[in-house]
Amino acid sequence: MATARNLRSGLMTGRFTAEQLASAQPRRQWGHVLAVALATVVVATGCAAARPVQPTARQCSDTPEHAASTFLRGLAQFDVKLLRAVVPEHVSLFGVFGDGDVERGRAVVRQALDHSELRRGNEVDSSYSLLEVNDREGSGEKEIVVERRDRVFLTGENMREVEQVYRRPFLVRFDLGRNCILTVIPLGPEWVRVV
Repeated sequence: MATARNLRSGLMTGRFTAEQLASAQPRRQWGHVLAVALATVVVATGCAAARPVQPTARQCSDTPEHAASTFLRGLAQFDVKLLRAVVPEHVSLFGVFGDGDVERGRAVVRQALDHSELRRGNEVDSSYSLLEVNDREGSGEKEIVVERRDRVFLTGENMREVEQVYRRPFLVRFDLGRNCILTVIPLGPEWVRVV
């Protein structure tokens, strides 16, 4: 069975086996939920070339808020269909995080997945929720605030479970006519711990 570590490694290198993805179960052994979701995205979307961000012809969602919520749910459930439902067909899912640039998107995803507790050898379960959606001058951009709740399973002599809560704002660019997500850009250098 695949572990959170080798899935994170696969995400970094872009190499996964079908068995790793087929064995994906949302449980404690997986560590970081977002890592598995984005690993699924890597395999499902491949290494598409960077494409310019363009409006789409189909309706993605009723509102930008619903699109953002669906995107987070797709990440949490490892559901490429949900992710694809709110992103235009011609946009790579990594490209969403890199403003159309797949390689930059990978770097953003790596940075977003980085967790100090995983580097220390501890296991982490994370869940994400949408806290706020704020307009930015009606330009098709909205600032969203995402909350990440981590359950950290400390190993070694101090074996116990600790809860940590982080928040981070993101700038999300939408095609407002269709409510499709075109780009997701983290604001600020890292997740800010609030609890």
